[in-house]
Amino acid sequence: MPGLLLLVPLAVIVSAIPLIFGMVPRNHWYGFRTPKTLSSDTVWYQANRTGGKYFVIAGLVQLIGFAIVRLAWPAQAAHLTIAYGGIVLTIPLLIAVVIWFLSVRRL
Repeated sequence: MPGLLLLVPLAVIVSAIPLIFGMVPRNHWYGFRTPKTLSSDTVWYQANRTGGKYFVIAGLVQLIGFAIVRLAWPAQAAHLTIAYGGIVLTIPLLIAVVIWFLSVRRL
């Protein structure tokens, strides 16, 4: 189970890379989709480039959180990772989404 939880931050980072490099055209499935971002290629690419960076940072924070648990409490690492894994995964992503939303409002 702990190994499976590590796939989430890696998936977050991998899914953010195309957004950072502007490889995702406007669409209704992938990226930051609001009426404002869907109205213009310029806004779309700028918003998703910024958000992609926030998601990479969130994924790295998630990985660092798991590493800290494993290094600080090696004997209980598996138990703690399962018990607090949801928190380690959720909080950085939630913060990234809020900051992303606020940055899109300023475009």
